[in-house]
Amino acid sequence: MSRWESIAKDRIEEGAGEETIVHQAQEEVFQSEFQKWLGACRELNLNQSAKRLTGPTANQLFLYGLPTWHTLSAELRGIRELIQSELGERYFVFISDDRAKVLDKAGIAFQQWREIGKHVSAAEHDIEDAQHCYAIGCDTACVFHLMRVAEHGLRRVFRVSGARLPTDKNRRVQIEYASWNTVIDRVREKISKVRKRAPGARRERRLQFFSEMADRCEYMKDLWRNEASHARRRYNQHEAMGVMNRVREFMLLTIRPTPK
Repeated sequence: MSRWESIAKDRIEEGAGEETIVHQAQEEVFQSEFQKWLGACRELNLNQSAKRLTGPTANQLFLYGLPTWHTLSAELRGIRELIQSELGERYFVFISDDRAKVLDKAGIAFQQWREIGKHVSAAEHDIEDAQHCYAIGCDTACVFHLMRVAEHGLRRVFRVSGARLPTDKNRRVQIEYASWNTVIDRVREKISKVRKRAPGARRERRLQFFSEMADRCEYMKDLWRNEASHARRRYNQHEAMGVMNRVREFMLLTIRPTPK
């Protein structure tokens, strides 16, 4: 917008009178940028600015034919001041470079999280919330969301292991309502049954896969989930990033093909 203000100012200083209109080609380019400004105002909920752009400003600039440079300059100044006024009532968060890396869409970690979300769609919102919490410095909240992500991974391991939950009053407990201890114990029971099978390559592959999964779940439960969910401590940036890396590694393992 400031670029067009400068252009209008230059034209007026060069002697453009109050009746000198904007050239047709310039007006077409301006209209394209005008729509971008309107979209940005709507995205930021700058309602008064958006209302002016679709009302008085649009009428002045487009309804009555090509605008003059004087009209364009006055309208741009008015809408800029209104936008600045509305922005002054908004709150913004500064994200430092080291924390902003988790939001880098070109980064390897971000791409891996996206791949995890494709396979475990139920975890997508918590993955995004964990990234956002880390970015703005809410490290304990970041860990909390990561534990929810890991829980989806635990459920995935449980399902592919073929383990079964106990019954309660002749009704089988749904995995969404089972505790980590119960789910992990059932996976380990399944592992014990696999160990009793005849030795072979298939047996060893499945034992290694599910044992590693169960160990990682146990490790995260003891170190993080039990403390984060019961307000026993707070986490700093370094610790939150450590949790994020470990959960990401765990989730990447859970989306691998299960050994046959």
